[in-house]
Amino acid sequence: MIIGIFGLSGVGKTTLVKKYISINNDVVGFSASAMIKNHGGVVNYDSLTENTVQENQKILLNSINNYEKT
Repeated sequence: MIIGIFGLSGVGKTTLVKKYISINNDVVGFSASAMIKNHGGVVNYDSLTENTVQENQKILLNSINNYEKT
């Protein structure tokens, strides 16, 4: 099962996930921005265009699909 935590920058998504992971050893957390960046996507918000957002979404989906297979 994959659960996504979404929200505006700075609202506490990472803090929430880190706390949850700390009390649930069976849970793995990762950052969508880190996955996109690690696979060649653009995460600099000033550089985002409609095309880069669409490409980032493809990168993120491929990353998640590949993660599920491991």
